[in-house]
Amino acid sequence: MSEKSVEIKNIILTEEGRNLEFDVIVKSKIHHLYFRSKSNPFTPSTEAYIIMALLPAMKSGQDIVTEGDVDSRFNNSLKTIQSIFINWLPHQQLRRFSLPNNIKQIENKTLSDRGLACFSGGLDSFYTLLKNKTQITDLLFIKGFGKDNEDPKITTKITNHIHSAAMELDKNVIEISTNLRPFLTKFFPSKIIHGAMLASIGHLFSGTFSSFFIPTSTTYNDLTPWGSHPLLDPLWSTNFLEVINDGSEADRIQKLRMVSEFEFVLNNLRVCNNKSDLWLNCGECEKCIRTMAGLLAIDKLDNCKTFNNKLSTESIRRLHSGNVLSSSVASFYPNILYELEKNEANYDLCYEISQIVYNRNLSEKLRDSLKNYLRRYKYRFPKIYKLFRE
Repeated sequence: MSEKSVEIKNIILTEEGRNLEFDVIVKSKIHHLYFRSKSNPFTPSTEAYIIMALLPAMKSGQDIVTEGDVDSRFNNSLKTIQSIFINWLPHQQLRRFSLPNNIKQIENKTLSDRGLACFSGGLDSFYTLLKNKTQITDLLFIKGFGKDNEDPKITTKITNHIHSAAMELDKNVIEISTNLRPFLTKFFPSKIIHGAMLASIGHLFSGTFSSFFIPTSTTYNDLTPWGSHPLLDPLWSTNFLEVINDGSEADRIQKLRMVSEFEFVLNNLRVCNNKSDLWLNCGECEKCIRTMAGLLAIDKLDNCKTFNNKLSTESIRRLHSGNVLSSSVASFYPNILYELEKNEANYDLCYEISQIVYNRNLSEKLRDSLKNYLRRYKYRFPKIYKLFRE
């Protein structure tokens, strides 16, 4: 084992291609990764292995060693990908890596006419599916991507709803399980690694699909450094697999208006990551409250069969009184508030949501003021200044 390189070794493909295992060695520590598919076989992919190892290699200051050919388009994007992460995470002191010179570049490969989309059953997933339903032929559900996937009973309930929704549009569902997320979160939080995680899994199906859709939750107006990003996701593409970041042109209300026109969506919509034996959505967490408020604003909440409780002012008050919302999460609420204000019956709810918006604006103003102050004294307080550049 080399201390200078992150190595991908011992690649094993079994069960007619539906079981893929290999080791990623970082700083002499072996991390065993697995990928298991219930139906479609995996395609061993050098690009997938590189994406999985990219952030660990940049953080540990190592190069990447793996066998196999690398696509020319992907290879040309690696410098820009690394520049983006270095710019986003200046406090991490990330180091650029290099690939072995003996890796060949491949220019051409037969393209498929099939499209694969990440699909969790949430608002962004449904929006991307309905918007691109002619290009998308298959839906990818990843067990092990969120904490809700840990309970087999809940996972079964979720997949049943996903299959139910897929049947309405005659789409195939690919279910996989993997331990990639806990490996990557040893190096960075989920908000940084999830885009690379999705893109790498997409490449493991590059022998079957020519396009891979990653639904996004933020608009172009609210972009921040985030693991899945319209600037970053397309750079994971190759000459034979187009990685598409989809949905930044629409805010939450616009997406809800579009998907709520379909009854099967309202019967299968899942936005919640909390465990619930009875319902797809707990109705109490921030994601549930945000979605319920949006549905109420467009007069569709009573039509949605996956929420069991009513939206209350107390539940919204808990969000802002506990100061639990990040600026990126709070950015979802101004458009929801604007729609709710059109109906005077929503006055109490509007007041509570306005507190979320106010707190977000105040927080950003205070942050900007402190950031500007520290910029003047960045050489005197370099560590504090780096924190506020995140």
